[in-house]
Amino acid sequence: MSNFNQITESNVPILIDFHAQWCGPCKNLIPTLENLAAQYEDKVIVAKVNVDNERDITTNFGVMNLPTVLVMNNHEVVEKFIG
Repeated sequence: MSNFNQITESNVPILIDFHAQWCGPCKNLIPTLENLAAQYEDKVIVAKVNVDNERDITTNFGVMNLPTVLVMNNHEVVEKFIG
């Protein structure tokens, strides 16, 4: 993900969805995240990270379980939920 570093340096809150194609619960979360992205379009960035394709990013954030969703504000993780 070439622009991921630019996204995480944003001054706008960022919601990062760590997911995989094979993860059933990840697929169940998609409609909720898409709704949030649409509802807060100009106020938050929603980024999706496929853990199978972006192993470096996944490792850097210490993601061990899926789905994992992180919320970043001011360049720091301020909230995290798993499952």
